[in-house]
Amino acid sequence: MANLANPSPSRKQRTPTSVWLRVREEYQQGLGSCAELAKRHGLGAGAVSSRCKREKWRLAVTQLDQKLDQRLDQLTTAKAETLAERATRLRERMLDESEGWLDQIQRAKKLVAANDTQALKELISAWQVPVQVSTKLLRMDETPAERPLVVIGLIGQLREAARRQGEGHPIDVPVVAE
Repeated sequence: MANLANPSPSRKQRTPTSVWLRVREEYQQGLGSCAELAKRHGLGAGAVSSRCKREKWRLAVTQLDQKLDQRLDQLTTAKAETLAERATRLRERMLDESEGWLDQIQRAKKLVAANDTQALKELISAWQVPVQVSTKLLRMDETPAERPLVVIGLIGQLREAARRQGEGHPIDVPVVAE
């Protein structure tokens, strides 16, 4: 008769469900192969591999990976669209601001005395920043042929006027129509 208090050493004890749940969870989280998890939890490699196949742990991992990939794609697309929209709004704001500064500089130029070379130099310096910002935002700095002729002409005229001032000639600075 078998001793129930002291089972025979040849009979294996059943692995608790909590251990199998932990092994499955670790497998699905990618924390080890069947053999590694079997060793870690004191189980037979064949038993873990059999249960993995029988309960289709790999299929569950694949499905979870696919769902995660889809969600990641959705989030990435949404974030990229948001960033693109923000970049567009910022570009528009910066262009509006640059245009506003150019308008103020244009008005100030009308008030500058014809022979005040220092004021003209300051206007040119102030004028260059918004023009450079706008040029970069509109990607007009990529090739010289794309630069607006009016802007280049105005720079040349202001430089020529400043050069002639040194020769005693009056400065004739054209006003660009707004």
